[in-house]
Amino acid sequence: MYFRLLIFFQEIGNPKGEVVLSFHGGPGGRSKVSHAEYYNLKKQRVILFDQRGSGKSKATDIINLNDTKRLIKDAKRLLEYLGINEPISVGGGSWGSTLALLFAIKYPKLVKNLYLSSVFLARREDMEWMLRDSGLF
Repeated sequence: MYFRLLIFFQEIGNPKGEVVLSFHGGPGGRSKVSHAEYYNLKKQRVILFDQRGSGKSKATDIINLNDTKRLIKDAKRLLEYLGINEPISVGGGSWGSTLALLFAIKYPKLVKNLYLSSVFLARREDMEWMLRDSGLF
């Protein structure tokens, strides 16, 4: 079986600055240039990317071969592609905060800082709030 995956990414800020890998929200969201505005672009090199099956990233099978473990591995492979192997900062909001935390757990020696907002832990109660309870308001 042949599987093709193309990850869209862009870098914003200081090319020689502290590296920040930014996970977007979703699932199914996409990276936006405005996500980089949370960082100090004079001092940081922000890497934005569209996760597998989202935004401008392309995959031949976004249903069967799209899970959290693969999203984390894709992020690591992107860093390898860019030649980044020193400790970096990792950030994200909402679903992106979940992925940032999971990335830090999987690759603790690669992460020196976490920038998290609108933290979403994907627990049962979080899912119930998102899918049912928030509709009450």
